[in-house]
Amino acid sequence: MRAIPFLRGVFQVDGTAAYSIGGEAPKDMVFFDGFDHAYIAKKPGDRKKCATRSRVGPLECVTEYMIARIGATLPLRVAGARLVRLPGQGDADVRFMSRYFLKRNQEQLTHGLELVARCLDLAPRDIEDEIKPGGAAEREFYTVNLVDEVLQLCANADARTQLRDAFARMMAFDAIVGANDRHPWNWGVIENVLDPSQPMRFAPVYDTARGLFWNHSDETLSAKGRSFIQQYADGSKPLISVDGISSASHFDVIDFMVSKKGASRFGAPVREVIGAFRADECTKLLHSIFRDLVSRERLELVDGLLRYRHAKLIQMCRRR
Repeated sequence: MRAIPFLRGVFQVDGTAAYSIGGEAPKDMVFFDGFDHAYIAKKPGDRKKCATRSRVGPLECVTEYMIARIGATLPLRVAGARLVRLPGQGDADVRFMSRYFLKRNQEQLTHGLELVARCLDLAPRDIEDEIKPGGAAEREFYTVNLVDEVLQLCANADARTQLRDAFARMMAFDAIVGANDRHPWNWGVIENVLDPSQPMRFAPVYDTARGLFWNHSDETLSAKGRSFIQQYADGSKPLISVDGISSASHFDVIDFMVSKKGASRFGAPVREVIGAFRADECTKLLHSIFRDLVSRERLELVDGLLRYRHAKLIQMCRRR
């Protein structure tokens, strides 16, 4: 991991509970020039909570940075990202840093779960108690139609089109990279707490770590080889599904969003994001930035995976 640079400049690291930063992985706030220039610095998650953690380590942060850099080439808003090591914390303290996108004391991030709870007049805890996170019940509940309906109900007329468009773009991006952790705390809207009449905005895409073989060691990938690409791609499932198909793959979701059932609402932004992906340019990006961070074999498999996924998505968009 020595190819990852140490964070430089004048900054302050705050790891206290003063800032509410959820999620499984440990996080700190890193401030430059005051709060207005801040990042959320994430470590790999607790190995005890995931059987694959002992094999992943810093690779999780590298993969999240890879996904963020791919997203930055596409027509959607992705939170700014950096990959660094924190000085004074040891050579192995690798951090994926996500730019903090809220205006302090003026805006708040309202997560998807909180929006759903608001529409149902329930507490978020009540929904989590009823629908256990991470299982089939969650996929069955959080569907494209439900999220769209919640966004339309919660927003005023000025915001509805923007929210639907941004949501569709996020789903298209997740389908390209095979993100399988878009749970209801990993997306949301930005609200103005000082002036609630201001239209809410869909938050930049953030916390997209689990995709592109993130939990497979080099040894595992080497043993599986390129024949694993199709199996891995076809088996990836988003946590936002389609009505009646709780086990829907990313391809099933996009097929719905560009079909007659969903095209009038989602088709244009989904096609724009998928159509903007350039496989050859992505290959250059991966090999220029990540050649010293991961093995060549991993880069080639990631490249093959992205090309397979994109070709299949393009075929759906053209067919519909």
